[in-house]
Amino acid sequence: MPVFPDLAEAIAAAPSTHLTFLVTEYGKPFSTLGFGNRFREWRNQAGLPHCSAHGLRKATSARLAERGCTPHEIMAVTGHQTLEEVEQYTREAQRAGLADRAWERYAKGQRGPTAEASSGPTSTKSLSELAENAPVALPRGIEPLFSP
Repeated sequence: MPVFPDLAEAIAAAPSTHLTFLVTEYGKPFSTLGFGNRFREWRNQAGLPHCSAHGLRKATSARLAERGCTPHEIMAVTGHQTLEEVEQYTREAQRAGLADRAWERYAKGQRGPTAEASSGPTSTKSLSELAENAPVALPRGIEPLFSP
């Protein structure tokens, strides 16, 4: 599995009596439950009670998806075994990017190839700016949510 150079350096510097580099205080590999418990202690010490080991893997999957990585590329980094696992974590992350690309294509169709790259609904533009540049028909009952 590929790793960042600074992590590879830290792993190489650690004593290695087996393939596991995060070990218990006795130098043994963690059990799944034991690692979860220890990670919880580490995150509490770091003042990050909202984080989890599983959350790190999910966040990595989401960030890779946001940057346009394919499910197979994500699997190669995260170690997921099936496409279904990856899709479960990346579906929401990809949705915002897909919406922006669709919005950009729509805008290009209306205004030509000069449409701004960040003109989608997840951009930092206000809703009134978006409405001025690329009006869309909204379903009945949604209009009040978008009024200035």
